[in-house]
Amino acid sequence: MKKKMTVLLFALGVLCVLTGVFFLVKSRSAAYEEEQKVNYDTLIDLTANKIARIEWETSDGEKLAFARESGEWKYEYDEALKVDQEKANLLASGMTGVSVYQVIPDVTDLAPYGLDAPVYKISVTDRDGTTTTVLIGDNNETAGSVYAIYEGEPDTVYSVQPSIKAAVEKKLSDFTG
Repeated sequence: MKKKMTVLLFALGVLCVLTGVFFLVKSRSAAYEEEQKVNYDTLIDLTANKIARIEWETSDGEKLAFARESGEWKYEYDEALKVDQEKANLLASGMTGVSVYQVIPDVTDLAPYGLDAPVYKISVTDRDGTTTTVLIGDNNETAGSVYAIYEGEPDTVYSVQPSIKAAVEKKLSDFTG
């Protein structure tokens, strides 16, 4: 009888230890999952209808700029040029909702990100006159993103949705006609 009681107490002790381990692992797993939840910020925090002006410059010096006046997009460097409104609206949409996948702080060398000589410099101005300027660098093929920084803040690199780069990989002729 004493032997059965010892075995029973031992089994009960093992069960308690296993239960404790189970709850410990479960709580750590829940904490890890919470930590891994991604809450993407956006690079340019505007909706397309609040954008009043978009300007970008390529690494070879070509500049394009469109401004919205009374709801109609115009090419700033030649207002007589007829702008395809649908294409200009798509451009504005391409500037918004660009998710930030990763923030890389304390960067001292921009070259590995292609931001020492950016491919594009994009300035977006809202209806209140506030301008946000971002510089676009290399593609990150592994993550399916592009690298970007805010002008004047070179110590933080952002890995962002590539749609912003795709939106400006165009010529003037892509917006007219």
